[in-house]
Amino acid sequence: MFALGSPRPPTPSRLLLLALVLAVLGILDWYFGAELSFALFFLIPVVLAAWHSYRWAGPSMAWSAAAVWLVVEAGFGRPYANQFNLFWNGATRLGIFLLVALLLRELRDRLQAETRLALQDALTGLGNSRMFERLLDAELSRARRHQTPISLAFFDLNGFKKLNDRLGHAVGDEALRLVGETIATNTRTSDASARLGGDEFAVLLAEAGAAQGKQATEKLVETMNRQFAESDWNLTVSAGVATFLALPSTGNECLQQADRLMYDAKREGGTVVKQAVFE
Repeated sequence: MFALGSPRPPTPSRLLLLALVLAVLGILDWYFGAELSFALFFLIPVVLAAWHSYRWAGPSMAWSAAAVWLVVEAGFGRPYANQFNLFWNGATRLGIFLLVALLLRELRDRLQAETRLALQDALTGLGNSRMFERLLDAELSRARRHQTPISLAFFDLNGFKKLNDRLGHAVGDEALRLVGETIATNTRTSDASARLGGDEFAVLLAEAGAAQGKQATEKLVETMNRQFAESDWNLTVSAGVATFLALPSTGNECLQQADRLMYDAKREGGTVVKQAVFE
């Protein structure tokens, strides 16, 4: 599945740039001496590393910033009545830098978690309609640039309302979770999937032409119907898959075509997969 909110890797060029910033700050701190403090500016590389890189980068930059400051203070003969004061100030700065790095990382993690929750269906763990529409529009833009096809599969459960009436919503939720697990297990990492609402699901098959799109959709329908047959739920799956060789202007058009095909499948017997290719 498409990943959401993943932290960027700390590329060598980015870490080198932050190291150069630290070096420049150290030079400026030495040049201006004790009369002009640069302590606040030492936080800049710490903040950037904590916010834009992996978890270890922020604390590592905090240690580096504290070390640069200590070298400047000790190596260039800043006057201290007691050497203990030098190391006390160094430890204090290190503590502040580490605290800022850890707090920023915690804030970033919480924001990422909130973003995932806002774009994720809580019951199935798949994306929700908002996330799917974003990813669909992004994939359409990418497909236009690279002139590649896409396929969009739309799924609906037959008999779901009767299941809820007969066995209760807890069992209905279990059936929806099973569909979510099946889709997540049987799709590629380059694909995007979502529960659009109720018992309707969609899978975006990136770079999938007509044959690949139908094969992937039929595999999902077959797997879900086999699992449902092993229960007493009396559920089946209908699916429509729209393959776009000529790409529409919006993702909503893709969804409408796949939705129409899914309803055609329901009318023709429930478990069939209806496909159309748009050239």
